[in-house]
Parts: sequence; C-alpha cells; structure tokens
Amino acid sequence: GATLRIDSDRNRTRLRAVAPAASADSMIALIGELLARPRLEAAFEAERERLALRSARAADDAAMQVRSLFERTLYGENHPFGRPPTAESVRALTLEDVRAFHARHYPPTRIVFAVSGATERPRVERVLAEAFSATGGASAPSSGTSTSLPKPREVKGRRVATRDLDTRQGHVMLGHLGIQGQPKDHAALELMHHILAGGGFISRMMELLRTQTGITSALYSEVEPGRGTPNPYLWRFSGNPETLARGVRLALEEIRKMRDEGVTAEEFEAARTAYLDGLIPASYDTPHKTAERLAQKHLFGLYDYQSPQYLNYYAGDAAELEAIRRLTHQDVNRAARKYLRPDDLVITVVGPLEQIRAAATPAERALLGAR
Repeated sequence: GATLRIDSDRNRTRLRAVAPAASADSMIALIGELLARPRLEAAFEAERERLALRSARAADDAAMQVRSLFERTLYGENHPFGRPPTAESVRALTLEDVRAFHARHYPPTRIVFAVSGATERPRVERVLAEAFSATGGASAPSSGTSTSLPKPREVKGRRVATRDLDTRQGHVMLGHLGIQGQPKDHAALELMHHILAGGGFISRMMELLRTQTGITSALYSEVEPGRGTPNPYLWRFSGNPETLARGVRLALEEIRKMRDEGVTAEEFEAARTAYLDGLIPASYDTPHKTAERLAQKHLFGLYDYQSPQYLNYYAGDAAELEAIRRLTHQDVNRAARKYLRPDDLVITVVGPLEQIRAAATPAERALLGAR
C-alpha cells in the first residue's frame, strides 16, 4: 500500500509519500492536485476547531508554555515568533484567509519535489505539469526562498520570565539570539555546539545535568540557522522542582566555562571525527535522503537541520567536510567566545514555582528573579 504524511513548521510544509512503483504516477498526480487545487472548504471548520482546541490545551502544557514564554520574552510581542496562536486567534480565521495564504505561499515557484526510486524524471515532470497546468506550470524555485521578518532586539543583561503551573516537574528554557543563515565560521560553531550540548550523551551539559547530578533525564540544545530572522541559541531541560534552580545555575556555569576556557584538544578531535566519519556521511546513506536534502538546499539555501533523539546538528556537503578538516582547536574556541553570551540571555521557568524557589540557594533564587 501507499502512505502520505504531511507536516509543517514555521518555514515549510512537507509532504512525504511512499508508493509501489506501479502506483508512482498516481501518487505524484495526487500530490500535485493537493498542492495546486486543495479542497480547503471540505475540512476547514473541523480543522480550525481542532487547532483551536490544541491551542487552548497548550495553556496547561508546561513544555509548550516554557517555549511560548521564552520566545515572547526573547522576541517581543511585536515579532511573529513572540505571538503564539490562541484559541481565539485560530477561531477568528476565515476560509478566505486560508485561501489567500495558500495562493500567496504555495505557488509552483515555491515548491520543490524530491523523487527517488523506480521512476524516471520525464514521467515525473509530465505528471506534475498536468497537475499544475491550471496554475501556469511548475517552474523551478529560486534558491534561498525566505520571508523577511522584523529584526528582534538584542538581549542586554538577563531577563527572567516565570509561570506558576501545578505540574510534577519544572521546565526550563534559557538562551539568546543565535544565527541567521550560515556564517563563515559555521563549522567552528557546529563543533563547539556539539561538545557543549548538541552531541547528546557525550556533550558536557548532558554529562553534567544527567549523568553526574541526575537533575534531568535529558537536555536539549538548538542552534539552527534562522531564515529571515535569527533563530534562538537555546538550552532546555525539565526535572524535579527541588533541584531545578540548581540545574539553571550549573547550566549557566557550564556555558560560561565553555566561553572562557574553550574546548580541550581531545574534545576537538573527537567532535571533528564525529562529523567527518559519522554525522555527515550518514545523512546521505539512502537515495531519498540525498534527494530530499538537495531539494531543501535548493529551496532555502541550507540543508535541513537535524535533531534525532538528543542530537542537534547541521550536516552539510563536501564544502562543509572540507571546512571541518581545515578547522583548528583555536577556531572552535574563538567561536565559543563569539557565540555564547551567558550574561545576556533569557531564562524562563514554568512549573510549581514555590517548590522550585524553596529548595534554591539565595544565589539560585536570584537567577530565577526571586529574592
């Protein structure tokens, strides 16, 4: 049988389909029909209500609330990233709003198809041309498609935002503005990030907060390049309320230590080997992975950022492999000093605040904005 999955985020909508070779033309035609002439009215009211209910439930979801609070504090309410959807804002949408959004953001020139397997390019082009014939044809998109967004303000000093929520665990998210696009020293940033928090169980912060202290079962970090505006460079974890404030203090200390002292020669070599021999080659280990990555690069000018399980990394192509080979230990330490700002960031905490603060030292309570 065939499968079709659709997911979306702030930057894209992605359709993934698998079909027997004998049904390939039918599947490609179906996808073309969905994109070119969707029957929005058929599911509009039910889908709008489903999303409204999901937005309402998010008010009691600590993991979702800590991210919403973090982004609102970091970007401000005048920035799209600082305005999460509410049940009211979703229910205010009309069918015409959605039709206009589709017409503006889903023309053929903003769509890339990645096809692999038992089919041929002329067949794919013919089927897609028929599906998009009413919209003027499926010309190729320009590389680096993006939407311009307001420039967020830089954080000076620490901003603390909290929300009291009756949950068994407390949730923390801390960070500052990260990068937009791919800076020239991106390879050095990637290796530093891998050593600090992006490398999963072998990273410093996971080792400290999970293995050594047991404060959390998992720590996640993100430094994905933004499109149209900087994404945050953030760290997040959850845990027992009685030890959460200590976790915030230790996380900040580890970030500062990386900025001030850098990485060791052994850490540098291990991280470089992880990218050269593992993370980048594994991103091309199937034909469809390769096709999908090339489509992503063509559409946005960047490959897809990857976050399997506890890892968080950017796997580029031969150019990135060469940039990593040229890196020195000092390059990575310069990236740490450039990109880490432990004294200028946002700290957000959601959970049973009285419990969290009661177990904290005076210094830790100060980090959480309490006396």
